[in-house]
Amino acid sequence: MFVATHDLYFGEDFNDVNEATIDDPRGVLIQADMTETSYEIPGLLEFDKTYYWRVDENNDVDPNSPWKGRVWSFTIADYDLIDDFEGYDDTDNKIYDTWADFFVNNTGMTVGYFEAPYAETDEIHGGKKSMPLYYDNDGTVNEGTDLEQSGTLYYSEAEIELPEAQDWTKDGLETLSLWFKGRPAYSSSFTENPAGTYKIVAAGADIWKVADEFHFAYKELASNQTISIIAKVESLEPINNDSKAGIMIRDSLEPGARNAALLLTPDPDKGLRLQIRNSTDGATTRGDNDMDPNAMAPYWLKLERTSGGLIRAYYSPDGSDWTRFNLKQVSMTSPVYVGLAVTSHDTATTCEGVFSNVTISGSGNDQPWSAQDIGIQINESEPMYVVLNGGGAVHHDDPNASLIGLWTEWNIPLQSFADNGVDLTNVSSLGIGVGTIGNQQPGGEGRIFIDDIRLYISTNTD
Repeated sequence: MFVATHDLYFGEDFNDVNEATIDDPRGVLIQADMTETSYEIPGLLEFDKTYYWRVDENNDVDPNSPWKGRVWSFTIADYDLIDDFEGYDDTDNKIYDTWADFFVNNTGMTVGYFEAPYAETDEIHGGKKSMPLYYDNDGTVNEGTDLEQSGTLYYSEAEIELPEAQDWTKDGLETLSLWFKGRPAYSSSFTENPAGTYKIVAAGADIWKVADEFHFAYKELASNQTISIIAKVESLEPINNDSKAGIMIRDSLEPGARNAALLLTPDPDKGLRLQIRNSTDGATTRGDNDMDPNAMAPYWLKLERTSGGLIRAYYSPDGSDWTRFNLKQVSMTSPVYVGLAVTSHDTATTCEGVFSNVTISGSGNDQPWSAQDIGIQINESEPMYVVLNGGGAVHHDDPNASLIGLWTEWNIPLQSFADNGVDLTNVSSLGIGVGTIGNQQPGGEGRIFIDDIRLYISTNTD
């Protein structure tokens, strides 16, 4: 028998919706004997509230009618979304077409990336995208590119025009919330103390894939000779199972340079690994036989490269009895960079690697050590602020907010804007800034990420 009509129940109490009938509607019977297959709820539902609904099916010619339906529910979010950055794409809706930057507001802010996917897809708080903001408060933005712009660019701001003016006093709205993530300041170091013992402190995402992030202490040698480096890794701070310390021969100081590396980890399942990158900006590879989980610091490592690019990698528990991995081949140009490498495998935290008994062979090995971060992105210290309608700036409590390297929620009571003269009944734009508005002195530069900008009905300041 076919369904002829429907009875719709809808309310805030599960028991009422579950037990109501035509004869006992309990205030939740919306409509009986409906023929429509959809229903639009009149008015606005309340934030942060769960609603229940049920549909019974009818056919008067069937004695089993009505057929009671199950109870369904949904919950209204406790916030109003300003932007979660998920809707931007690579074609007609690029992120910088909505968020204005230095092209429009003559500040040092650059929104998004100049190539697809334009939005950020790795550093995210929620969903699959966030908004990258590059700030440059030294007076010149995008220096050295076709987009270079100079002037009094001593603060940076990105601004979105809302689709229409909004009343932020309605429905009990109390808090503007956004998530942000900066990058730490320079934190790496290379020291020798006592003589012959070297300590590297480093952050960095990893030495792997198509680009590396680590601290490198090195000497520059010609590649048309046989080169070798021997070092004992005395210790490695176990910040992460994939923290790494070891020795490397590298084609250049760029993050995606060709290289051969012999690296220890604190992970007993991985131990020592030999890995290579055979092409610039190409994938780093490691064979099944290029690991020894039993090799843990303290341990001796040796890496050798011939003028023809042949790589021999050895390891030893005592510096006398050596075991060799399978031969590798890595083409490099001259000069090459030979030295000690450490990465914490954590962009927000450093780890320490200690080396001793370091010897480098090859013409040029008597030059002094050099050391620098490879691929690690850092920020220079700047405050952050938010403005509404171009004014009423509210600053983050931390004057070094741009250096916060973990996703952090910033909750701003809307009353703070009102206290600064903003009309919350008529909000037409929102700006996010790095630096100090009107500053006339050069400041820092770096990159921050923004995600999940929302309005909450509660103070949400826990």
